[in-house]
Parts: sequence; structure tokens; C-alpha cells
Amino acid sequence: MKIRTFKQLKDGVFHIRIQTEDWSEHDYELMVKFGEPEINLGGTYYVILRGDSGSSGGDSRVESSMDDIYARIKTESPFTRKFDSRDYNNDVNTAKIFADGWATYIVEQIWDKVQGLRDRDMFLATEEIVEL
Repeated sequence: MKIRTFKQLKDGVFHIRIQTEDWSEHDYELMVKFGEPEINLGGTYYVILRGDSGSSGGDSRVESSMDDIYARIKTESPFTRKFDSRDYNNDVNTAKIFADGWATYIVEQIWDKVQGLRDRDMFLATEEIVEL
């Protein structure tokens, strides 16, 4: 399974597209058995805005929140979002930071959900004997 991220800047707008692809037969079987996991395309994620060396403030951790939007990781891929620099005081660098933060947030969720799906299929059998 692959997660591919495409990033494009056009007219001050960052376009992000994340898609899942090349799923293994085993992953398909797990989704049939346990259901296809969902991720939240909205929710809350954090970015670090770097302070200027000449300013009185240092780096700051900034929260970005959106309405919850759930999507299945395979059948509803690709996932897209736009980050317009006009929403960030016409600062293309800040828009890029939020775009990259969202992309990381989505990829981490996909990774966690796929790993969780695969972990459900693990089989563990143990035997413990206590002799007195």
C-alpha cells in the first residue's frame, strides 16, 4: 500500500491531494473482514509558526480546526484540500505551513488506521503453566 501526496501552488493557492494506492490482496481481505477504516479530513491539527529572529516572540504552536468530515481510506481516496494565501494575510509561506501540516495530519491518520487494521489480524496464542 502506498500513500502519495501531491502539492501544487497556483495563483497563491496550495492544492493538496493525498491518495492511497497499490493495496495488497491481504489488505483487501482485512477490509472485507473488519470493514474499511475511516479518517477525519477535518478535526484539529497543529502547526509550528517560526518567529523572526529579530522579533520579541519565538516559535508558536497554532491550532487549525475544521468541521469533522469522515472518509474511507480506500474507496474515497483521493483526499483534497486548498489553502489560499488570502486566508493567511496573503502570506504564501504561512499557507504552505498549514497545507503541509494538514497533509502530515492526513498521512499519519492513514498510517495509523492501516496499521490498526493489520494488527487486528494478528493471532497470538500462549500457554502458561504454573506448577506448585
